[in-house]
Amino acid sequence: MQEEQDGSALHRVTLQSVALSLQTAVVSSLQQAALLPPDSPAAAALSLQALESYLTLHRLTAVLSEEEEPPDEPPPSPPPPQPAPPPPARPRTKKQFICKFCNRQFTKSYNLLIHERTHTDERPYSCDICGKAFRRQDHLRDHRSVFYISYTSVIIEVVGVDPRQQ
Repeated sequence: MQEEQDGSALHRVTLQSVALSLQTAVVSSLQQAALLPPDSPAAAALSLQALESYLTLHRLTAVLSEEEEPPDEPPPSPPPPQPAPPPPARPRTKKQFICKFCNRQFTKSYNLLIHERTHTDERPYSCDICGKAFRRQDHLRDHRSVFYISYTSVIIEVVGVDPRQQ
């Protein structure tokens, strides 16, 4: 009987440890997503990761609360055997580039450079038509493609001349 109580206590401590890890994962994912532009794919992925961790935490909390209530029925049969663990993952690349503002780590110097611009608000790429500035060259390119299409279509409608053919 004592061994059952010890095993149950150990099981509960393990579940609480997992719950704490999930809480940490939720907070960490949300903090990282907050540092990124809201419409970036990376921010969306981090938000999704936070949501998945939160849902897992919610299910685990339900299991913990069920365990606190005395069972009305006989104990369930033992769980089925677990599948074999997945093969070990490739070793991760060492993150050697560290942000001097928040200590976030990156594997590529370019990613660190772009990230640090979120702290300094440096926007070195500006549109020659409207003057709007961007942190990344690809964002300027995307802006130009949208802006030039709109600009050109307005010129054609108003003036009747395509500025691209002059």
